[in-house]
Amino acid sequence: MDLCIPNDNPFVVVEEIHPKTGLPSAVNTVGPGLWQVVRRIFHFCDTSITLFKGRPMKQLPGFEHWIQELVLPGEQITTKRVGPVKMYLVYVGFTNILTPLPKIGNLLPETWTREYNLGVPPTPFTYGTDPLGGVRLYGRPSVILEMPGGKPPATAMALVPRGTQKLRPVPSATRKRILRQLLNR
Repeated sequence: MDLCIPNDNPFVVVEEIHPKTGLPSAVNTVGPGLWQVVRRIFHFCDTSITLFKGRPMKQLPGFEHWIQELVLPGEQITTKRVGPVKMYLVYVGFTNILTPLPKIGNLLPETWTREYNLGVPPTPFTYGTDPLGGVRLYGRPSVILEMPGGKPPATAMALVPRGTQKLRPVPSATRKRILRQLLNR
């Protein structure tokens, strides 16, 4: 039975900006802006198999296997890396950003023109738990949101090593090459 055991490769964070339409505006010109920042986090794992007394198992260890593991000396249940590195989804979620009115010089008070993060609403459309917490791409000056070929959504990607809050932005021109390198380790 194949297992996916997380390795020490960095997390891959991808954020996309999706504008939301339908908010009222004044005479179809100036109005509030709302957009969603969709966040996906991927990680890498080593393909391994489970062995019992050195022989591959076709299923997860059962009660009798665990009894032998406890009673007999040495390790009876082990794993062995056998296949390629794979990428798996750890988290998908989103946050909503609202700007009540666009900034037009200094005509309006800042409270009317600044961005408000409405957070992650309770929804069935999130998956997993965000392992990076406060590490965000949107809003960082060092991260460039790109639309390769001019097609939306605007997307940013970065690598974040395990156990750190430091991110390394990945430009769209090098994304495929970097992912191939990480998968071939």
